[in-house]
Amino acid sequence: MNKSVLVRYIDSLGRIGIPAGIRERLNITNGDSVEVIFEEGSIMIQRYTGETCLICRETEDISPFKNFFICAKCKHELTANSTSDKSLTDNNTKV
Repeated sequence: MNKSVLVRYIDSLGRIGIPAGIRERLNITNGDSVEVIFEEGSIMIQRYTGETCLICRETEDISPFKNFFICAKCKHELTANSTSDKSLTDNNTKV
């Protein structure tokens, strides 16, 4: 595990900024949930990977997909897109 040490100041509301490079490496974007873990005098912040849709962050009607979760709406949209993409490919290959 690579260890980076950065000094950040806490603002008057108790917030700290997480540098863009770290957010990118952890795949954290605006609106994502993070876990704040306090253990033996240390604070660890990590991307929350609980039962939320990987695509839209929905928490209702979630089902597992590989190491992630996906909601029924996104699953339906992906399935519909995959079917239409296949038909486009099939139409393009017919001569």
